[in-house]
Amino acid sequence: MKPTNLTTLKTRKYFYDINFIRAIAALCVVMVHVTSANYSLNEGYFNWLLLFLNQIVRFGTPFFAVISGFLLYNQAFEGKYNFKKFVSSRFSKVMIPFIIWSLVYQFIGSFSFSDINDLESLKNYIYDFLLVKSHFHLYFIAVILQFYLLFPIIQKFHTKKHLLFFTIIAFYINFFYLLDPPDNGECLINEFLHERAFIFKWIFYFLFGGLLVHWWEPIVNYVKSNKKFVFLMGLVPLIFIINDYTSSDKILNSTRITNMIHVPILFIAFTNFYYLMRYFYKFRNILLSIGNMSMGIYLVHPLILHFMKEEFTWMLERTRWVPLAYVTTVLLSIIIVKLIHKLPFGNYIVIIASRRK
Repeated sequence: MKPTNLTTLKTRKYFYDINFIRAIAALCVVMVHVTSANYSLNEGYFNWLLLFLNQIVRFGTPFFAVISGFLLYNQAFEGKYNFKKFVSSRFSKVMIPFIIWSLVYQFIGSFSFSDINDLESLKNYIYDFLLVKSHFHLYFIAVILQFYLLFPIIQKFHTKKHLLFFTIIAFYINFFYLLDPPDNGECLINEFLHERAFIFKWIFYFLFGGLLVHWWEPIVNYVKSNKKFVFLMGLVPLIFIINDYTSSDKILNSTRITNMIHVPILFIAFTNFYYLMRYFYKFRNILLSIGNMSMGIYLVHPLILHFMKEEFTWMLERTRWVPLAYVTTVLLSIIIVKLIHKLPFGNYIVIIASRRK
């Protein structure tokens, strides 16, 4: 009897292709934030090159959502989902680092211990913490945590038909919520519902990731057999992305509606790059290592940018030095992640993924 796709997936304990895409996502996010630092230092001005670099990689964060959905649902398909272990694992791997880094970024921001005695200042800091405003990048960790709250329920519906149905529903929820979110008046909950951190602005990507598990092996086989076509297919959304930002009068972020079409296509296209790079295995292995550290890089790199803004402003302010600033940010992030991970309880501060034995 020929094994099913899910049976085939059970033999794969480590998805090299998925981890490769996770590295691409991390590098894209760093590029967005490095170029955005240049934008802020130049009083809201981008030249054409940095505008291109900033906008063309805005699929990085949605990639993380797709990968999170894929890996979680794959565990459910393997029959390894256990509610207690799930809660314990997510608390130690995501919730604790989120709390730690939220406090870190609040302290390097405008917080000081003297503010503890000021009730109004303390309320503002608690307010920012609850609305995930400790720093600009932490909102996505809150998105992941919300998906984790939903996952114990939605993982029960993991057949192909169920997931296809729920993914379609998620697409419409995501679409209409981005198009015109409901307004429930002036209150804390309503403000959070309008934040980028609200799950309904991302739910499609998570469910799409789960749906991919059912078709991943056929997709990979198709990609391997049609590398040139898949490469050309990946160029199409890039052309539309360029058209999106050149025809807009504002900087577009990752929660734009058109990404709901671009991201699925680009996700498959970057899978193709993993197999196209089989002759450049050393470079590909470097990217796989970056993929393992992607969560840590995501958490740490704004700290590097904060220091660079303070002490090496010229690296971010002048266009000619932005490539150096980007490489420096990536390398220092990798070094810091590795150093933190060697500390006692360092695995509660940053996460480094590894192959399951």
